Amino acid sequence: MLKEYEMKYLLMIATLFTLALHAQTATPPTLGDGSIGNPYQIATLNNLYWIEQNSNVWGDNFIQTADINASSTSSWNGGQGWHSIGYSGTSFTGIYDGNGHSILSLTSSYPQYSGEYVGLFGYVGTGAEIKNLNLVGGSLTANDKIGGLAGTVYQATVTNCHSSVDITGGGTAGGLIGWSQLSTITSCSATGTVWGWSNLGGLIGYSWHDTLVSNCFATGLVSASSTAGGLIGIIEESVVKMCYATGNVQSYSASISNDRFGGFTGYAMGLNGMALIENSYALGNVSCTFSGDYIYSSMMGGFVGYNYQTPVVNCYSKGTAVGNGFVGGFSGRIITGGTYASTNCFWDTQTSGLSSSADGTGKTTAQMKTQSTFTGWDFSTPVWDIVSGAAYPFLSWQYSVNLSVISNPAQGGTVTGAGEFPPSTPVTITATPNSGFTFINWTKSGAGTIVNPNSPTTTFIVAAEAADITANFQAQLYTLTMSSNNILYGTATDNTGTGPYSAGTVVSITAVPESGYAFTGWTSSGGGTFGNINSLTTTFTMPGENVTVTANFDMGYSLAVQPDDPAGGTAADITGNSPYAENTVVNIQAAPSTDFRFLYWTSSGGGTFGDENALTTTFTMPAENITLTACFAEEFDLTINVNNVSMGSASDLTAGSPYIENTDISIQASPQDGYIFTKWTSSGGSIADITSPVTTFTMPGSNVTVTANFAVEFSSGSGTELDPYLISTPYELNNIRNYTGSLHSDKYFRQTADISLMEYSNWEPIGKIGTEFNQSFYGNYDGTGYSITNLTIDQTGTTDLGLFGVLKDGSITEVNIIDGVIISDDSRNGLIAGYCYLGSITGSTSSGIINAQGGEAGGVTGRNLEGAIENCSSSASVSGAFSVGGIAGANESGTIISCSSTGTISGTNVGVGGLVGQNSTGNVTGSYSSGNVSGRGLVGGFVGTNFSSGTINGCYSTGNVECTGTGGLGIKTGGFAGENFDSEITNSYSTGTVTGSDDYTGGFAGYNYQQDISSLIDNCYSKGSVSGSGITGGFCAYNNSTITHCFWDTDISGSASSSGGSGRTTAEMNSYSTFEPAGWDFKYLTADGTGDIWYIDTINNSKYPWLAWQNLPLQPATSYAISSTQSSATLSWDGALGATYDVYSSDDPNKIFPDEWYLEASGVTDPDWVDNNVSSVRGKFYRTVVVYPY
Repeated sequence: MLKEYEMKYLLMIATLFTLALHAQTATPPTLGDGSIGNPYQIATLNNLYWIEQNSNVWGDNFIQTADINASSTSSWNGGQGWHSIGYSGTSFTGIYDGNGHSILSLTSSYPQYSGEYVGLFGYVGTGAEIKNLNLVGGSLTANDKIGGLAGTVYQATVTNCHSSVDITGGGTAGGLIGWSQLSTITSCSATGTVWGWSNLGGLIGYSWHDTLVSNCFATGLVSASSTAGGLIGIIEESVVKMCYATGNVQSYSASISNDRFGGFTGYAMGLNGMALIENSYALGNVSCTFSGDYIYSSMMGGFVGYNYQTPVVNCYSKGTAVGNGFVGGFSGRIITGGTYASTNCFWDTQTSGLSSSADGTGKTTAQMKTQSTFTGWDFSTPVWDIVSGAAYPFLSWQYSVNLSVISNPAQGGTVTGAGEFPPSTPVTITATPNSGFTFINWTKSGAGTIVNPNSPTTTFIVAAEAADITANFQAQLYTLTMSSNNILYGTATDNTGTGPYSAGTVVSITAVPESGYAFTGWTSSGGGTFGNINSLTTTFTMPGENVTVTANFDMGYSLAVQPDDPAGGTAADITGNSPYAENTVVNIQAAPSTDFRFLYWTSSGGGTFGDENALTTTFTMPAENITLTACFAEEFDLTINVNNVSMGSASDLTAGSPYIENTDISIQASPQDGYIFTKWTSSGGSIADITSPVTTFTMPGSNVTVTANFAVEFSSGSGTELDPYLISTPYELNNIRNYTGSLHSDKYFRQTADISLMEYSNWEPIGKIGTEFNQSFYGNYDGTGYSITNLTIDQTGTTDLGLFGVLKDGSITEVNIIDGVIISDDSRNGLIAGYCYLGSITGSTSSGIINAQGGEAGGVTGRNLEGAIENCSSSASVSGAFSVGGIAGANESGTIISCSSTGTISGTNVGVGGLVGQNSTGNVTGSYSSGNVSGRGLVGGFVGTNFSSGTINGCYSTGNVECTGTGGLGIKTGGFAGENFDSEITNSYSTGTVTGSDDYTGGFAGYNYQQDISSLIDNCYSKGSVSGSGITGGFCAYNNSTITHCFWDTDISGSASSSGGSGRTTAEMNSYSTFEPAGWDFKYLTADGTGDIWYIDTINNSKYPWLAWQNLPLQPATSYAISSTQSSATLSWDGALGATYDVYSSDDPNKIFPDEWYLEASGVTDPDWVDNNVSSVRGKFYRTVVVYPY
């Protein structure tokens, strides 16, 4: 068996201590003088604190004499907790003997990026020795060189020390020791978790230069950004042997490179000195936990991540290694040369899931549990052991044998001494006889020696194999007297009649009541136990004493048992001893007739049933005569049928026919290949969901037939691009779910009619993630502009809800969902697709309601990951928790082009936008939102948060924006964007009212923040009113990056200040001259560029700039004026920027236009046009028509 000192240590952790808390007081020990012969005796936390406070004794000798509760250290030193004994300038060089005792809940917590050489001991220096000490619970948080026992160990010895302290650090941290050099670490362990940046190990963070580590182990989780191992983070020029690690090792970083992770060690380096790893193993898994696994050039192995010229001999691993870069079952990467000579190393190809490795030999699980696999390994001397065929090899120092100690007979007495012990261990065994027994002797089976077999307390010498020790006892004899509580009521007899009896003898006894009386139960004058205390005839187990057993009787009451209808069945009192005394428990039974079923029991008066719904149950008698009735009901046959046996089959899953009326029954329809289930029909009863192949049927009061109806899979088509499957019914649409997964990426579907999903009361989305997206929709669906109505989804605990659940690499085109409804308590919900991953959705529309309690909800898709959404619109009302948008809840590295949202958008958390809730590394162009938006934080009329190099260009929002959260952190609100973080917004505008909270509120953006790269807002404006109880800005409330060529309306916004942008009056905002000097590019004007991005009609429309792609109509010329001279007439008007006009004239304004009017000039751009036809000026009427850009 696997049992060693770590098991004792784990048991020690589980022990409950009730020790008094200590104040922060340095108290010298009362015993000892610090010499080797008379060490200081450390018994309290105050004694331990005295050592820490007095560096002059750090070279002396100490012995711990009691367990110490150090939980109060969490509040010491202003919250920093325990300050370590020893540091780099003045190290601890003495001897500390823990004497097998523990220090509980030691705590240190330094501020971020501070604290070095942290542990019980900070720096253990030359000649020091620490031994026989346990650190139980607690936590240490610091920056560098951190360990539960010691931050650094230099030229010192550590023996038989164990830690379960949790470690959090920046670098070079271990569960026991942070850094070791020129030291010896023997028979030690660590079981706590280790979390930090780099150079982390379950036992030691960094072992360097002539350090010897042997007979040690670690079991805790190690979580790092770079370089970590289950036992030791880095082994450099050190020797590690006969050790093991079982904890998992994981990386949490999003972008690590050239880093090393291994189940035993992350990095082994033998260059320029001796290094060796031998006779060791690792069982934990090595993985990257960051979503997306953006790891590159990393080195991950089940045993070692990166081996640089280090011999690894007679070692194995079984855990998996997951990551990109160099990944191997045993070694991720290896550099040979120098002293490198790796031999006889193995990994389990099945449990690791890896068939390749930079080093070692892969074996199956069965081979890894077979001794002959491990050629050259030492199984004869105390190195390795194995239970061949049952377990992996283990180290001999983990070995012990089982000793069982039992009593004969079992009731004869109690014994102690059983357990697991190393061979040759002397074990004390004891036997204590129970009352009525005496100890005789010890006997054994198996190897080993009983020192004195005739003594109840003796010693057993453990051999090299298991042994069973038996303590033999002999029973005494006792008399049994039978009695009645009243001889007139009844009598009692001993049926066995062979007394006296030994303790534990089982005797048969009977009570016989007189007429009119009832037996009420047995009682004993002493010990002993009855088989059934209420049974007339039962058993009695003798105690270790003389005893009188009494049969008790009382007045009796009659019990009648009957059926409600003799045709329905029979009912009986199977106890059969009526009359009964009050509170007697009676056994009763009902038996239904053919075609009937038992329902329940009823009583004519008092009393209670054990289970009134059970055929066989109990009844407790009241103090009255009583009648019990068994109630039955008629049963009816259910027949399950199909409309065509060649198309499919159907079954009764409940499989309980016949049934009684109103029984709910599970039924299932299974179509054959090439056919689909359409609906259920029945000759009676009711069906919960007629469109679901698995549903519930409620039985009527008659025999009934339920039919499963099937149809061909698709009405036409072969599924190719040129001959797609044609979809015209809800059943054919539902059948697309049979074509999910990448194998069906070549399938095409075309909708040929409007479809109502009325029969599907709770639509199951087409496609889901499954395992690595293997159940997603990869195909191509063309709605061809037809509608889909009555889409309703109401599910709990399920992600990815929509018409399509998960779209992966496929396409959806021209799908129009009308008045769809999604109700969800989970994430990723969209009316078209819950999750779009590398897919495309084009030319589609949606309307309806999404009410989600989770995150990532959008009118078209909940999450767009690296996909494309183009020319789509949604008028749906969308509500969710976080990442909520009118088109997409989250757009991650995806594109959204020429899309619009007009519905109301709301969120209970952060990241809420009119079009997109969060845009992360995504691109959005040529789109708009007009619905009102509300959310707790990061709320914007167009986008909630635009971050991580996201780009938005040529977009606008007109809806009102309201922030409903308070508390400051993350409560950022903007008319267009709640937040622009390391991202870019250009050529965009917002016009809605903005109502913020107590953080940052801006007319365009609440927060423009640069952390890693510039956050740019360029060529944008806002005009809506701005209000909030925190910091507000007409354009932006907070800006630490770049806002250029941007404006806000000071009149309408009510804000005269802004962190970025230029404030202008309404009149100025309606003038081309405001924007032209800032470099804005207007259509029809080449002087400011040829991009034709903006347009402004300073006479009509809103008079504010609008985007040229909006194609707002130009209005006719206004404010006409005519002036004339003897030779000419000048016609003046106000016109739109860039427009051209045709000028017509007539002598009669009532003539038909334009047929009877004369075209004077066409393509006029100058609003001061001169008519030189003076001879006909008088009595002449003019009319202008705008002709460009129509």
